[in-house]
Amino acid sequence: MAVVAALGLLPVSLAHAAAPSAEAVAEARRGEAKAKFEAGVEAFKERRYADAVQSFVQADALAPSAPLSFNIARAFERLDNAAAALRWYRDYLQRSPQAANAEEVRARIA
Repeated sequence: MAVVAALGLLPVSLAHAAAPSAEAVAEARRGEAKAKFEAGVEAFKERRYADAVQSFVQADALAPSAPLSFNIARAFERLDNAAAALRWYRDYLQRSPQAANAEEVRARIA
């Protein structure tokens, strides 16, 4: 009976040992975000702007950043979706109010 009980606890012990660290999980998310970003850049270069938006938004969900907001806005601009571009340009400035291109972005918003 003790052997059965010990074997019953074995998977629990292994599960704790195999659990990834918080840093490993964060690194995996950053890696996935980078892959999504790169897919977005490639789609943008190929003028597949809807695909670029999708990839950039997925990357932003994994690792939010101001530059992703800017890229999303640019892709929406190329899709002639001014409302969505405006939303993401505003998000960009909210995330990075002192951005080097802030004046240019404010002009686009205006």
